[in-house]
Amino acid sequence: MAAKLEGADALRKQLQALSANASGKVIKQAAGFAMTPVVKAARANAPRGDRAHKTYKGRVVAPGFLSRNIVKKSRLSKDKGRALVFVGPKAEAYYGTQFVEVGTKDMPKDPWLDPAYEANKSEVVRRYSGRLKHVIDKVASKQ
Repeated sequence: MAAKLEGADALRKQLQALSANASGKVIKQAAGFAMTPVVKAARANAPRGDRAHKTYKGRVVAPGFLSRNIVKKSRLSKDKGRALVFVGPKAEAYYGTQFVEVGTKDMPKDPWLDPAYEANKSEVVRRYSGRLKHVIDKVASKQ
């Protein structure tokens, strides 16, 4: 699941005016900021049971464990020109994507993460480009 940002080349050229570390940091922060609506929607969409259950570690957890364990993690590419943001459950709640989202032969799929992204895709692009523009304008005004 990826979104295409129009005008990304122009933004990238403006960001290159910053040092490599600063531009990479800005890209990573903007990408993380942009994915916040997806995290919120995923938490709202995640199925909730009506009783406690055990995780694979043997811990007994209350209903809603999956939604409480949805996180986002941002990574920067080696060339510091691209950011990747992963949204999904922590390891202990892996079943949310491994079984619930995609289903199994004995359990029908119940998608919750993909619809969260699809419903917010345009908002993600708007937030990402808006954050980058804000930072670029801020830096440009100081020069």
